[in-house]
Amino acid sequence: MIGTVRWNLALGVLGFGLTFLLSVGDNYFTTTLLHSSYGFIIMFGVGFAVRWVLGTLAGLKELQHEEGNEAVEEAGKGNSVYSVTPNDEAELNELLKNGMNGASAPSPDEFTLLKPKRLTTAPGEPEEMAQALRRFTEE
Repeated sequence: MIGTVRWNLALGVLGFGLTFLLSVGDNYFTTTLLHSSYGFIIMFGVGFAVRWVLGTLAGLKELQHEEGNEAVEEAGKGNSVYSVTPNDEAELNELLKNGMNGASAPSPDEFTLLKPKRLTTAPGEPEEMAQALRRFTEE
């Protein structure tokens, strides 16, 4: 058989729920519970039959065992991370010495921030800007 009993329980609960909801308005409560229990038992049994057919006749049981062997082999993989940080004490000491002695000039390969020109005045006359703004609001 393939799968677990959880599938059977899920099918049984589904059968119980559907039977209960469909018969609660037409029957007494005890009759509804009895019929719902029958629905649970029938769906639970149908789940077992389907699992047995899929596992035995369809050959899916062999496929599950092959996947299980691969899972056992790979059980230890991916459970932990092995990482080692490089020993950069010499570089760190050199950076600290440069920082205490004064900042050294950056090499051309290092990243430098861009310093764009700032606009101190608005281009054009205020009347031209007002007319441009009126045109944009009209469109």
